[in-house]
Amino acid sequence: MTLLAILSILWSPLPLATGRSALQLGLTVGLALLVVNAVTPRRFIACLWVVMGIILVLSIIVNNKHYDGLAHRVTMAGIYNNKNSLSVAGASFAVASTAIFLHRPFPLPLRFIALFGIVFGAALNVLAYSVGRVFAMVLAIAIVASVSSACFLPRRWRPSYINLLILCGAGAALILLPTVLMFSAEILALVGKDATLTGRTLLWFFADRMSDDYFPLGIGYQAFWKQGHSPAEFLWKVMHVASRSGFHFHNLYYDMLIQLGYPGIVLGLIMIAYALITVLGWVRRDPNEISGFFLGCLMMIVVTQWQEIGLFSLFDLTCFYFVICMGYAAKARRQDVRSQRLRAVLALDPDNGLIRRQVLRAS
Repeated sequence: MTLLAILSILWSPLPLATGRSALQLGLTVGLALLVVNAVTPRRFIACLWVVMGIILVLSIIVNNKHYDGLAHRVTMAGIYNNKNSLSVAGASFAVASTAIFLHRPFPLPLRFIALFGIVFGAALNVLAYSVGRVFAMVLAIAIVASVSSACFLPRRWRPSYINLLILCGAGAALILLPTVLMFSAEILALVGKDATLTGRTLLWFFADRMSDDYFPLGIGYQAFWKQGHSPAEFLWKVMHVASRSGFHFHNLYYDMLIQLGYPGIVLGLIMIAYALITVLGWVRRDPNEISGFFLGCLMMIVVTQWQEIGLFSLFDLTCFYFVICMGYAAKARRQDVRSQRLRAVLALDPDNGLIRRQVLRAS
């Protein structure tokens, strides 16, 4: 995606802004890959838990108020300037707390603190009033707990158990999705939303028609929401965004369609599919709280992109998480392949002490 963003300089009306944003996206991806290579997955979860815990505590002390122009509601924003950032922090803390609580190698006092952390993170997520993120957080916590339960089974049964969980999850999604669509108005009213998703459907209506003006390559990465750009000025006026900044289409599909066109859509779908397949493979090979955390985190990211755009945004925590999940899953697969090869060599030469030590290290 970074390479496509850089290539979009060629057709962007603002090549300098597009080039700068593409480089910043590259820095975001590079930082995530650096973390993958320098920090173990278990330590990453612990560090994330500490950092997000500090952020949430500070958000109680310094609680900024955010006015949601779409919903015409004042919500909690904590130390941030918008509710979505606080919601991401709360959900991240709750899911990380779940993994720490269920992971037995962590010290027992830390696990008890993490138990309260689940409630604390979930509460702040709810107070940020991001309905989609609350649903995604509950889904992620359920995934971590379900994958963790495989540890109670004999090792040879675990892949079959994970396959069963995947089939059950897919079946539940096929049943629930039509039900949600059928009773969407009632469900939205229950959570305090209107049929337009607080103005998002109107925004998507205009995005769908504006995309024809940028067919097929899009306008260029981060080149749409710029002051002086007539379509952006029109949408800011329609949606009552007085600041004329910090706005987006609230949907990854339309955001990619406008910015990078159909190449961006296709590449985005390929990356999401690759991430899901890679992380699911990790979970099947080694189901535990650590791999379950990254699967839950990835699913939390994916299911929220129908009303968010952070997956391929520069310096966005969602983009950082996405690359982290892919990176750790790919690294685990490489380690498993290396371990299998070493075991095959050891089987041919069982007296080789060097190979034996490498097998133990890879394991």
